[in-house]
Amino acid sequence: MTRSCLLDTSTADQEVDEITARALEIIEKNFIHFASNDQWFTSGGKQRFGERVRYHVARNVPLEFILPAFPVKSCNPDKTLGKFPDKAEELAIRSMKIIADLVKEVYPPGVHYNIVSDGHVFSDLVGADDATVDSYGRMFREMAHDLHPGLINFFRLDDFLLDNQDEDSIAALISNTVLEHPIETKLTSSAETARRALLCLFGNDESSVRKDIQESVETRNLHHGFSRFMLEDLQEHKSCKGLPSLAAKEELCSKVGFLMLLRNRAYSAMVEWLFPLALRVSIHPHPNRGPKYGINVIHTSLLAAQRSSEEKNFHIPTPWHNAVVELADGKFMLLHSKVIRSGELSGKLACEELGSNEQLLLKRDGYTIELVRFPDGRPSHYKQIKAC
Repeated sequence: MTRSCLLDTSTADQEVDEITARALEIIEKNFIHFASNDQWFTSGGKQRFGERVRYHVARNVPLEFILPAFPVKSCNPDKTLGKFPDKAEELAIRSMKIIADLVKEVYPPGVHYNIVSDGHVFSDLVGADDATVDSYGRMFREMAHDLHPGLINFFRLDDFLLDNQDEDSIAALISNTVLEHPIETKLTSSAETARRALLCLFGNDESSVRKDIQESVETRNLHHGFSRFMLEDLQEHKSCKGLPSLAAKEELCSKVGFLMLLRNRAYSAMVEWLFPLALRVSIHPHPNRGPKYGINVIHTSLLAAQRSSEEKNFHIPTPWHNAVVELADGKFMLLHSKVIRSGELSGKLACEELGSNEQLLLKRDGYTIELVRFPDGRPSHYKQIKAC
């Protein structure tokens, strides 16, 4: 039986159709991110997503979401408060619980999230040490469990490719697979082995990807998006900062972008193979025609403002590229930490294009911005506090 056969929805009864429609409406209004080139309504994207929802409803099982995300904090200190999960990740978990509760009102089995961390897929390319990725993942898993036990499963690349595998077999498999490391980071043997296994099992030939970049506008834009974003993200990393010119930095980040594209394809193929019937969502803007759908990581009810300009930089605002400001009214803003610290509302970072309304919210008269810490001293977020 092929996987497409398992998606047959021709025999579902009226009750299944009605529940599917209500659940789909909740997801559409509360979760889906509508990009500038959105095709949710125009190219069958909603229908295809609905078929996946209906598959689960017909079997009375939780809606299984697959979210490749939560890799590690950006290596750019101008963006975040540190290396480890903070208030931003907490808001993301709260947001997933909001969606789960809303769906549960119309569909009692509810939803379940499988976060497949892409931390070790890209860590050596984005300036993060493998051990830091491990620590971030462990702390995120603990945070999710403490906040809402059972809502989220958290997987790493190693879990799929190395666990319960014979070391000699793995060594033989990857013996001819060599990875480039243009950015200086500290590697661990397990993470490097998992990356090599990923490329060996699911990777594309480099020449075919280069051809796609030349011939496909979508692939070319994706490569440009990766390259442009990494030029911003790596600007304070020693591998980039020490280069003599902007042209040299752009050349390095173009290479990084190409390697990210290669690995992204392999990673996407692996996720599709492992979770063929799940609802695939992403923190990147997508046309929403399927099979991937962009989502808002932070629920709009929690936010005072959400910057559309982030989309130009290939990301819906994420916890690992931003810090959190808690405003006086209890709402939140995701901003780069440098902008919050300095009050530099125009910002030197490309995505910090705040409108006048956001500026007024952040610089509210009679209030100051203070840093809030966890009990162990780690920074959590900034908070707007009334001045004495």
